[in-house]
Amino acid sequence: MLALRTQFVAIPESDARREMLRRYLEMTTEGIDLSGRMRYLLNDGLGQASYEASARPEQVLDVLLEHRSDVGALVMSYLLFDPPPGSAARPASQTVKRKVLELMAVGRRSAFLGTLAEFVRDPESSPELVIYASNVIREIGLPQDPDPTQDKDLPTPEITATELFAVLAAIDGKRLSPAASQQRDVLLEWLTHRTRNGVTGDRFRTNGFDLQPGDWLLMRNPRPYNLFTDLSPGLFTHVGIVTTVEDPNGVRRFVIVEMPERRGEIPATNIDAYLKRTLYYFFMRHEDPKVAQQMSEVARSVIGNPTQFDLTFDNQHVFALKGQDLTDKRIHTYCAGFLLLCAQATSAPREQFFPIPERPAEGFCMENFAKLRLSLGEDFVSPTSCIFSPNLALVGRREPFYEATREIKEKIFDVFAQYMRERQLTPSPTIYQSLRQTLAGMSKDRPWLAQFLAETNNVSQYTDLDAAARAAAVVESLDNIADASAAEFIHARDALMAEPTEQLRRQGVQQDELKRIEEYRARHSQLYAQWKDLRLTPRELRIALVKYYADKGRQKLEERFFPE
Repeated sequence: MLALRTQFVAIPESDARREMLRRYLEMTTEGIDLSGRMRYLLNDGLGQASYEASARPEQVLDVLLEHRSDVGALVMSYLLFDPPPGSAARPASQTVKRKVLELMAVGRRSAFLGTLAEFVRDPESSPELVIYASNVIREIGLPQDPDPTQDKDLPTPEITATELFAVLAAIDGKRLSPAASQQRDVLLEWLTHRTRNGVTGDRFRTNGFDLQPGDWLLMRNPRPYNLFTDLSPGLFTHVGIVTTVEDPNGVRRFVIVEMPERRGEIPATNIDAYLKRTLYYFFMRHEDPKVAQQMSEVARSVIGNPTQFDLTFDNQHVFALKGQDLTDKRIHTYCAGFLLLCAQATSAPREQFFPIPERPAEGFCMENFAKLRLSLGEDFVSPTSCIFSPNLALVGRREPFYEATREIKEKIFDVFAQYMRERQLTPSPTIYQSLRQTLAGMSKDRPWLAQFLAETNNVSQYTDLDAAARAAAVVESLDNIADASAAEFIHARDALMAEPTEQLRRQGVQQDELKRIEEYRARHSQLYAQWKDLRLTPRELRIALVKYYADKGRQKLEERFFPE
């Protein structure tokens, strides 16, 4: 399916081509979902298989190595660590542990980094295997040191160059073979350079592939934003551009630059930290290195610039900046508009980046948008059009993985987008949201109030606060419905799969928690009876609960926004 993505541009524009594109997007979306489900099922299957064949781990690992199974590496990673003292389980041999590391080296997934970091820190780990594991970390992509000025809420790296250097430097060289000693020396030299200078050169390795300045990041998170044009479902919901920055100490980092919905300036975030925000993404690269470099320079030049998120999604503000020096200029656009801002500063025509124009979805969609003071401008672009470009190569992606709460949220968001096309929206703000809208309206001729509201809500002072307040009233409520439905699913599944009530009471579970568990068991009495009698598998239980809480979320959505 991905190999077909560039062939539609050659077909003349017509209703038939639009229909082909929609079918392609539907099928590719289903393929992403199916792939994630298969990998999830494979994880369960291999977990059971490894348990059944626990006496023959080498044979299991040989099969997994033959099939280059990155999921298998996740499942078998427990073999790297010896069981606790007194356990009946036997520790794995050094040969088995090396094969686990070889499987991780083949899979090259960032998901292995936490386990590998724990392994190299473990004083019981063989020095030679620690050196081998350090090489695997390098092949996957060693995380960058955090930027001290970045958001403190960003996830911390699994391991840094400074820590890995200390681990390797502490190894007694006399205990190593000549080959291992040479490998350690190479790693120490590389880590010394990395610690002092950051990432030099024109490539940064992450998740087993190399990124370059100017690459485009397209990411997919549960959101309805990719369903409001005539080319839907879009595969992605947010974007960013890769560039490099150097701090006052001369440490160079590869970062993602984006146009945020909130905040008041353009941020730059370490790539490895940023990618932990999403389960699925693409990286795209323009075929001309000069064009890619030009986009990287534009992205770097606007880091820290003031922003104004454009709730009309109109690119006239972007076109007005073409050819200008962007130093300290206010960037008035939206997420995908930021890609256009960088692309228009290059020597390549717009059609090489966004070859297929998009139009607003039919039905009530734009009429409902207008109730929120939103619109889609004539030259609107999204992360959908660019995936069809023959000039943009797919240079890296994360393999999808299924997650039940994600499915629930996506189902709710998909229904919301469907209803936005088919039904009349009733915004129904809460009392707090109504008050915020009133204040936002009053702020138009009261600068002090506008500044106060912008700071309080962590948005740019230039934002259309009236439109933002109206949109936020819907978005916040929609997010609350989706998040609450996903959380209830987790509570219900845990309650049904927990031990009998009397056993939980003996274990010291508090009365309030026991009451909550009993409430969920009463709500799902039939499922609980089947589960207790072993007539229901964990997979069947999950499927039933996902459907129940997705439907419950849909009902709440209907009552709140589409009561008719």
